[in-house]
Amino acid sequence: IKNDETSLVIKPTTPKPIILHARGVFEGPWILMSGTMPPREYIEKVWGLNVTKYFDLSREVKIGHRDVKIITSVTSEYKKRGEEMFMKYAKEIENIVMNNGDGVYLIVYPNYNMMISIANNLLRMPVKQVREGEVKHLPKLLELALANKKLVIHAVSGGRFTEGVELTKDGRSLIKHVIIAGVLYPNISDDYVKDRIRSSGMKEYPWLKTQAEMATAQAVGRAIRYPDDFVTIWLLDYRYSYLAKSWGLTSY
Repeated sequence: IKNDETSLVIKPTTPKPIILHARGVFEGPWILMSGTMPPREYIEKVWGLNVTKYFDLSREVKIGHRDVKIITSVTSEYKKRGEEMFMKYAKEIENIVMNNGDGVYLIVYPNYNMMISIANNLLRMPVKQVREGEVKHLPKLLELALANKKLVIHAVSGGRFTEGVELTKDGRSLIKHVIIAGVLYPNISDDYVKDRIRSSGMKEYPWLKTQAEMATAQAVGRAIRYPDDFVTIWLLDYRYSYLAKSWGLTSY
């Protein structure tokens, strides 16, 4: 939009009325399938659907292979954010990128502010880098991935890159590393997020935790597109030392 134009975006704070209306129109059994499906309790309470059967095969059926590494020297906790922490993140990310193999490194941040602050400390890194918003067309990302031995993609949780990017060639994913730079909690100071929590009927922390778990699974899934794909997942936040296991990211 032009600078002198104003846009209005209308978003529902809860999908329950829409889903309940659709449930009345489309009778009979519903089958919901997703690799990032919310927990059963979330579907029933927030969406308003009565679930008769719920199957979670995420810990039984594994597509591709992954190695999970947790780095506890950093955190995206709001009270600890600042230039010093952003520099620590940048140092850890640079160490990962420069001391591992070729391929695409997808870095996922909780929000745009953290992405900009940390990425600005990585400008000296001698590899091709692209930030969310700089590339409008996903096919351009594939061109960059094929043209560079190492490509670093800075992405934001819930953005276009983490929900739609797919970089593959000859039946293999080109994304070899996914770096989660902080726990992907929504911004609790955002009024829309506050309204969504109130409308959900859930308490704040369980709602935030559910959103973060789904966002993390979505980001990791960008790298595993075929049965033989292998990805290294880097979880950069001390809180992953207990979250990773409960989310099924590690087996220990």
